[in-house]
Amino acid sequence: MAEGKQKALVVDAHFDLLFDLGKRHTLGEKQVIKNRYLPLFREGGVDVVAGAIYVDDAYLPEMALRQALDQVSSLYQELQDTPDDIQLCCTYQDIVAASEAGKVAIILTMEGVEPLFNDLNLLPVFYQLGVRVVTLTHSRRNYAADGCAYTEVPSGKAGGLTDFGVRVVELAQRLGIVVDVSHLNEEGFWDAMEFCPGPVIFSHSNPKALCNVPRNVTDDQIKAIAQHNGVVCINATNLMLDTNPQRVDVSRYLDHVEYVADLVGVDFVGLGFDFCDHLLAFLSDAEKARLPKFFAAPGISNHREVANVKKGLFQRGFSESEVARIMGGNYLRVFKEVVGK
Repeated sequence: MAEGKQKALVVDAHFDLLFDLGKRHTLGEKQVIKNRYLPLFREGGVDVVAGAIYVDDAYLPEMALRQALDQVSSLYQELQDTPDDIQLCCTYQDIVAASEAGKVAIILTMEGVEPLFNDLNLLPVFYQLGVRVVTLTHSRRNYAADGCAYTEVPSGKAGGLTDFGVRVVELAQRLGIVVDVSHLNEEGFWDAMEFCPGPVIFSHSNPKALCNVPRNVTDDQIKAIAQHNGVVCINATNLMLDTNPQRVDVSRYLDHVEYVADLVGVDFVGLGFDFCDHLLAFLSDAEKARLPKFFAAPGISNHREVANVKKGLFQRGFSESEVARIMGGNYLRVFKEVVGK
């Protein structure tokens, strides 16, 4: 299929897929994607899933690398066991090819560089394994930077990127890895923008103007992402949508999408749902203590319901072209520019 005539693809820019695979494989479960997730992807019309490596607090720092590699191994086993339905995609053309073959494209991402600890030589290794997007932090401090907490917590003074964090950002750009600044505190964000001349993304962050919590981002940050030709992908969890749980639903999700589109333009907003209710059973006590209670918004609570977003965007007056860009085109534009064709 000629470029320009291909199907408009729907992208979820953030899903803790590898954490789930690693835990379930440890328990002896196989073909997790095929049995648990593929039906949801298909029903919701999701074509591309950015699956994140994520390391629980209980394993830091000593076990972070092993946990990450075990998760990648689990994904590779899934790819081997389900070759007709899913494909690991390391370039834009891989994604196009997967779509044309009727497969769900998996983009491998890393949520927090804890697996690297302070060894920059490990980043090219993860690149060779397929990692194409790197989130610098989770909501905690690591060797690269300070994360932003979900709620106000006692802490010393926040810092920006460390020297190691700067080197991670610079090497990521040379390798062709998208820099993701979700979870990064505001000081670190502005450092990242200084050292990243090209597109940068928020893979799962929302505007503070609609939900004023530390984990969300300011209008100035959103504008900076647009100025760098990046994309802000909107999170579907209650914590990010509204401080009043009673107001959390698919309509509130659409409010956040529309807010970013109105602020900086339709070309700079996407979808990063962060569906993570399925993780609760696998989190350690240390991680449960660190994270607040969360749930996905009714009406957009799993991948089966992603079609509700498209329907809602049309109802709010977005054109077919605009909806296509929001649902996945904007994210893929950034991926293509940074990672390559």
